[in-house]
Amino acid sequence: MPSPSAEPTGSAQGFAPNRWLVTITVTIGAISTILATTIINVAIPNVMGAFGVGQDTAQWLASGFLAATTTAMLMADWFVRQLGRRGTYQFGMAVFIFGSLLGAVADNIELVIASRIIQGAAAGLIQPLTMVTIFEAFPANERGKAMGIFGIGSIMAPSLGPYAGGLAIDAYDWHAVFLFPVPFCIVAGILGSFLLRARDPSV
Repeated sequence: MPSPSAEPTGSAQGFAPNRWLVTITVTIGAISTILATTIINVAIPNVMGAFGVGQDTAQWLASGFLAATTTAMLMADWFVRQLGRRGTYQFGMAVFIFGSLLGAVADNIELVIASRIIQGAAAGLIQPLTMVTIFEAFPANERGKAMGIFGIGSIMAPSLGPYAGGLAIDAYDWHAVFLFPVPFCIVAGILGSFLLRARDPSV
């Protein structure tokens, strides 16, 4: 009889053959959504000029994203219980892509702000799901390494956001900052459909 303190290992969780692929998959998705937090910053002056709005309105591009992220994080557990881990991840990626595409074609400030709120809500689902998935995919003696990889990406993404946004604006225009994370989200969503467990055993 196992001791009460015994932890499930990666193999018990079903991730033993693919635990690093799982880590890479969920990290790509999380980094893409974290990148969106700051990528908009360099585009705010362009958006203000395009729609003739002031700073008080434009600040919702950042505030709306963060508020939606925080709110959605509180709902992540409910979504996992309803849709399963794989379903929640794919749903989050799909919602984020939708929000990104909406921002890319938006022709008024209200739609741009709405797209940022949609992106933020998706990010709020993906980020806690990523950490839980990595934590449960590895036995205790390997978790630090896996979480360290995720942590490096999480720290670098906000720093690279303004740089990536600047490149997108220089090459195209401010709409392009919404499209920059989309290819990575598509890759993460496809990989997640193969690698993530449909439902937790406890659900």
